[in-house]
Amino acid sequence: MTNFEAAPAMLAEIAPLAQQYRLADTAQDTARKELVRNAYLAALLRFIAAGWAGAAGEEHELPDALMPSDYLARRAQILDQLENELGRLAIEYRSAITPLQINAAVAKYQAVFDEMCRIGHWHGVPDPDSQLPLDDMPALFKAQRAERILRFRARQAAP
Repeated sequence: MTNFEAAPAMLAEIAPLAQQYRLADTAQDTARKELVRNAYLAALLRFIAAGWAGAAGEEHELPDALMPSDYLARRAQILDQLENELGRLAIEYRSAITPLQINAAVAKYQAVFDEMCRIGHWHGVPDPDSQLPLDDMPALFKAQRAERILRFRARQAAP
């Protein structure tokens, strides 16, 4: 089973469990949380045993303290690989000659950036050498950048 084939089925199974876990009140629903956690981990481990080696994404995960350590290591490795891919795509962008090549590099960059944001557990800012010119950076990056600038200016203006 490839990651592409397994991902929709896996997410369809574990996403509601992750949501149920987050919605359960810790003080009153301890037993329910434990049942949901066990069902989640059983499903996750079943997909991993079948060959799935992806990252579910922060929205579809339990808190890190409850996730298997091999899953956390694989997620970190995937994020590292994707971050390296952003750097490679920035080089591809800078090497592009035609508008078609530039647009292709921007589209691939956007897809990798979006995947990193979907996975989460990432600071959201590529290394400076891995960034494209601001006009060609993903819209989410630009929005987050604008928020950071506003927060910085508010701190500077505060007495």
